[in-house]
Amino acid sequence: MDFGLFYYCQGRGVAHDQAYAEMLDEIVLAERLGFGECWLAEHHFTDYSILPSPNLIIATALARTSRMRFGNYVNVMPFHHPLRLAAEAAMLDNLARGRFDFGIGKGVRPGEFAKLGLQFDDATAM
Repeated sequence: MDFGLFYYCQGRGVAHDQAYAEMLDEIVLAERLGFGECWLAEHHFTDYSILPSPNLIIATALARTSRMRFGNYVNVMPFHHPLRLAAEAAMLDNLARGRFDFGIGKGVRPGEFAKLGLQFDDATAM
């Protein structure tokens, strides 16, 4: 049986830098304990997630670990230019040396779209 982590990265009333530092410390500890993978979700403007860029955390975590696989669950495609996101994913894949899984999706929270000036109903067409 394999074990993994999944993060929304909740702020829990602490400063964002502290929440990010604690999450990274947990990831390093989890690898030491034998966990094999870590997935991070992209969300914007929410009360439950302070992780607008899972790829930045993945890049940092890759530098602090040696075996754990990482994936974004998901990069919300309508929020990104496709070529820019593909280039970022390719760079992460090179940095990861086989430990990165690229995930994309259309998004699920209409409020995030609205705050970015996008229409949720257009997400599928994008």
